[in-house]
Amino acid sequence: MEKGLTSLVALLRYFVDRKEFDVINKLKEVKTLDELMGLITEALWVARKQRGEKGRDEEDR
Repeated sequence: MEKGLTSLVALLRYFVDRKEFDVINKLKEVKTLDELMGLITEALWVARKQRGEKGRDEEDR
C-alpha cells in the first residue's frame, strides 16, 4: 500500500510540474477506489504519451 501511495504522489507531482490540472481536477470527483484506479491508469497513459513511449495500453489496442 505504501509503495502505491508513493507512486501516486510521484504521479501527481509529474502532472503538477507540467501544469496538467485537468487530471488533478478529476481527483476531486473520485468517490470510489475503482474511479481512482481508472484515473491513475489514464494519468499513466497520458504521461507515457507525452514522453513518446508505447505502453501496454497501445499494444493491447
